[in-house]
Amino acid sequence: IPYSFFASAWLAHGSGSMSRRFPRTLLVIAVGVMLAVAVEFTQIWFAPRTVSLNDIVAEIIGTVLGVALWELSGQRLLALARKIIAGGPPAVQAVATFYVLGYIAFSLFPYDFIVSSKELAWKLGTGRAHWILAACGGTFVCLAKLAAEVLAVLPLGVLVAMLSRQDRRRTLRIALYAGLGLGVIVEVCQFFLASGMSQGISVLTRGAGLALGAGLYQHLTWQRVNSVARYFRPAILAGAV
Repeated sequence: IPYSFFASAWLAHGSGSMSRRFPRTLLVIAVGVMLAVAVEFTQIWFAPRTVSLNDIVAEIIGTVLGVALWELSGQRLLALARKIIAGGPPAVQAVATFYVLGYIAFSLFPYDFIVSSKELAWKLGTGRAHWILAACGGTFVCLAKLAAEVLAVLPLGVLVAMLSRQDRRRTLRIALYAGLGLGVIVEVCQFFLASGMSQGISVLTRGAGLALGAGLYQHLTWQRVNSVARYFRPAILAGAV
């Protein structure tokens, strides 16, 4: 997906009509197909690796998805990137939007969706799905993971508060309900991932995280933000680790 998305962007040259873009699209897909085949058959020469037709099909699908993502949203994403470069309040909204997209993509990683009743029965027997709290490795580890879930959605709450035109209380309620809805969607998706862990309490942590993020945005002023701006870069670098 990243290859075909950025290759499409590189070859766009100001976009143009569909008839002009079509040959470029075919070129990107053709190179993606050749890359997929070359990578898979190169693995013949590496003893631990295996060649799989499924992998080739998956990589071709990813190539097509990358092209489609560029055609559907490439210009909008470029506009958001320009806002980030320009700085100011619009940049915060743009960064939060990118964060939302990254959060959703990360929540579904590694995309190993269950595709049969046998796999579903196996998943139910693993203990990685529970109505309240799934097995997570001890009290301290569980609390740390739940706290991380709250912190991870704080930027989403900031985005909700930035877009809301309601008063503070209604904005907090909107953020809470949006967080609960997001939690339900993510946990349902996690249930249908072979490596995913789904639990009811994570719905509540996401609701709390979005509400907390919205409340934090409401109590911050640009003067306060500017006064601590010099700490942002080292904090982001440390947080990324």
